[in-house]
Amino acid sequence: MLPALAHSHSIPFENRAQWHPVLSTMKMLVQIVLLFLATASLTSAAELRVYAEKNAVDSRTVVTNEGTRIEGYASDLVRTLLAEAGHTADIRVVPWPRLMISLESEPNVLAFNMTRTPDREERFYWIGEIRPVTFQLWGLGERAHELPTVLEDVRDYRISAFRDDVVEQYLLSKGFTNLVYVSDTSDVWGMLERRRIDFIPYIRSGMEEFMSRLDYAGDALVPVIELEEISTAHYLVMSKSSDPELVGLLQATFQRLVENGAYERLLGDTAGR
Repeated sequence: MLPALAHSHSIPFENRAQWHPVLSTMKMLVQIVLLFLATASLTSAAELRVYAEKNAVDSRTVVTNEGTRIEGYASDLVRTLLAEAGHTADIRVVPWPRLMISLESEPNVLAFNMTRTPDREERFYWIGEIRPVTFQLWGLGERAHELPTVLEDVRDYRISAFRDDVVEQYLLSKGFTNLVYVSDTSDVWGMLERRRIDFIPYIRSGMEEFMSRLDYAGDALVPVIELEEISTAHYLVMSKSSDPELVGLLQATFQRLVENGAYERLLGDTAGR
């Protein structure tokens, strides 16, 4: 017969009353710890990161006496949105591939500017429209007479591209294989002049800003072909793994900025470009 080991560590009945205060205190401590952990988890979940691709119109890096600051129309809109929603976050300018990786793999990532397409519809939360955009293929003005004006005729010409951006995805879906990948726009002008590429895909407002910073005449680059199918709009988006309450808050706050006129004051001058 097995010894009654189960009773060797039990509390004698006559002594149990004195344990009640101790057990109550321990229970309270456990509840406090669990509450702390839950609060810490919620705070961590609500941490927000804001990413933008370098863009002369919306997210240019400016060095001031106080340090580095990201300026531009969409950057101002995002800061206004976060302030209205009771959140703060620094805008970080990153290469487009890094922005996309963060959106696909991290929670609570807010990013701009994202072109809205059917393929991307379920990949992100759409917070609000920044502005309509028109994508075009741009070429050297001095070559305008020799460049094709129909997209199908561009297959033998080289087009600069960013990985996983809307133009690249669109051209790949059309069977184009003549893409020359670049990491940023800093050298595309030189690549055009050296005939390493023939076209630069760019939105009209971005190209106007790009040209304003070059020491060339305004017609040095000319729009040759409009990419109508992807000329939709730029949006502010959040990663799909984000806190739904935070997503809802930012969507509602964005709509409030539209309704109270703050959106128009910040972006009215660039809408539709």
